[in-house]
Amino acid sequence: MSKILVIADMLTQEPLAIKRASQLANAYQSTLHIVYFCNEDVIGAVDNIEQIKDDVLAKMSEKSAQQLSAIIPVSETYSYEVVWASRIHKWVANYVAEEQPKLVFKTGNRSESLFYTSTDLYLLRECQVPVLISAPEKWRKSSNILAAIDLSTTKKVKQELNTKILQQARILADGFNTELHVCYTVATSTLLKDLGMQYPDEMERHAQSELDEKIKAICSQYNIEPRNFHIKAGEPGKVITSIAAQSEVGVVVIGMIGRSGISGKVFGNTAEKTLSLLKTDVLALNP
Repeated sequence: MSKILVIADMLTQEPLAIKRASQLANAYQSTLHIVYFCNEDVIGAVDNIEQIKDDVLAKMSEKSAQQLSAIIPVSETYSYEVVWASRIHKWVANYVAEEQPKLVFKTGNRSESLFYTSTDLYLLRECQVPVLISAPEKWRKSSNILAAIDLSTTKKVKQELNTKILQQARILADGFNTELHVCYTVATSTLLKDLGMQYPDEMERHAQSELDEKIKAICSQYNIEPRNFHIKAGEPGKVITSIAAQSEVGVVVIGMIGRSGISGKVFGNTAEKTLSLLKTDVLALNP
């Protein structure tokens, strides 16, 4: 049976990731593997660092077991471990390579500055399986699902990514018994719009007409109500955020084209910009 890797919140915090992942396990028909991370500074204990580490891990394992038994229903199958690691994303990358989980689940931390890349963004950029970054706010199980796709692309890798996004979104919508919405953002130029050379409403009507057959095919294949297919001109991050709010969306499924280095930090990409604006969960897929 497939697994969902869950990065547990700290024992001193509300265990949001575990509670929400328990709901996801049913949607994906998967078991949970829950990992608690620890990296305490024990430099002061020069003589017995390893012993202190062992003691800390043993205590955390005991408390973790107590927490899990109180949260997860007896009927659900799960495993857990406590890991000493300074770089969570590196450990996750090794686990993913060896175990190939269905997805990675983590409560979000969205306070990134220019020269600091959080674990969240490392995972989004580098992880080879889908990553679900959950909003810290309360998650509504009944909320709808939104798939953000690019219908204008002619690149095979992005077309395949569109398919993955729709497939994952359909799984979530079926698992939670909610509606599936799809959005496509028509790219616009702020300069041309300000100069009166581009009109978003005209661009939307044109895109709707040009893509009509493709939209009908997608709606038929993925069982989507035509009224739930949204085409809007503007900046992708703002458009996706707006449609998510209007459509009462709890999870946005989006493609992630990884970009590392200073260019990734300065310019970001659609998924990262959207993540900074959204108040929902984000399921990000790499090509």
